[in-house]
Amino acid sequence: MAHNINFNERTGRYSFFSVQQKAWHGLGQIVEQYPTSEEAIQHAGLDHTPHISAFKQILFVFISKLVSKKFKI
Repeated sequence: MAHNINFNERTGRYSFFSVQQKAWHGLGQIVEQYPTSEEAIQHAGLDHTPHISAFKQILFVFISKLVSKKFKI
């Protein structure tokens, strides 16, 4: 069975953690105490800002302007 857990090439770690016990797939980090939501995001390696390409940003702005003109927002 595939685990389908994201591997973060930037950090060299899987985006997963478990508390006190190794998960069945053996990936990710094991932490001793139950974390807060903020700590859980950090342990799972999900505390990053997604990268949006310049093209996608331009396209988003262009579509937003078209929509705002069409609906007079």
